[in-house]
Amino acid sequence: MASCRSIQPNSGHKQNLEHRAATAVSTLPRMNGVNIAGLEFGIDTNGGKSGSYVSPPLDQIPHFITGKVNALRFPIGWQYIQVNDVSDKAPLDQAYLTLLDKYVMATTKLGAFAIIDLHNYARRDGKVVGQSDLGADTLVDLWTRLAAHYKDQPKVLFGLMNEPHDLTSSVWFGVIQSVVTAIRKAGANNNILLPGNAYQHLATFASDYNNGLSAIKNPDGSHTGLILEIHQYFDQDGSGTSTQCTQDHIAELQSVVTLLKNGGRQVFITEAGGGNTKSCSDIVSKFVTAATKAYPTVVGTLVWAAGSFAAVCPFLCY
Repeated sequence: MASCRSIQPNSGHKQNLEHRAATAVSTLPRMNGVNIAGLEFGIDTNGGKSGSYVSPPLDQIPHFITGKVNALRFPIGWQYIQVNDVSDKAPLDQAYLTLLDKYVMATTKLGAFAIIDLHNYARRDGKVVGQSDLGADTLVDLWTRLAAHYKDQPKVLFGLMNEPHDLTSSVWFGVIQSVVTAIRKAGANNNILLPGNAYQHLATFASDYNNGLSAIKNPDGSHTGLILEIHQYFDQDGSGTSTQCTQDHIAELQSVVTLLKNGGRQVFITEAGGGNTKSCSDIVSKFVTAATKAYPTVVGTLVWAAGSFAAVCPFLCY
């Protein structure tokens, strides 16, 4: 499951409101959907593997899509999709890739979009991507292979990394730039989701955006198909660890929408969730409604979560 951490708001640098970047608004429809968890089970927030994945029920896909959902996010584990030592540029694990394909194809055949989410927190086995013992080239290699596999499937979106945290942002944004460049050079024009630092919270988004995240571009200099990504949980510290929700974060959302409208950019909220309580259900519903009204700046919102969870779920399950 997702595991956001407590953060404090950071206003970041003041945006020059007179500057309007070239528009990068995509042609994606408004997205409404849910995360289908399970293929990432066993991966912790330090990028360690302490268990094994669980295949989600395949019948959840038609269940949600026939219920007016048009986007599903599939978290995956780096150690599952690329089993061998990544320093040796390991091939993709064919059994796991075939399993992932099953979910992706079941989704896109019904006309919905599938988001592939690398759920490793910018880490693998405790090593941080972009540092000397886990260079940027390892993540570049993985996404080059995935891009080559899915490049002819425009309904597949690439979620480069789930909830990076405790990183040097300038280094991390350099890693993302290298990955984006490699994906495009592999011939893939799929939409790409760009994650910031600090678990991708609304409160730190402006700082990330103004300090390098917005500068990530395609090899041709455009931002076409490059969509920013945010997560938000609604308990007291925004960590997603409490069963009660206390704040709706709509004012922060509106601030981000204003920032992105000015720059002609879009954001996809790929996780929004809380505890399995009325307070969380009410607040999440209110937030999703506000985000939906902000289309096309906000491409859409995906709630956390569905998939391979127990019948008694501590957070909002669908």
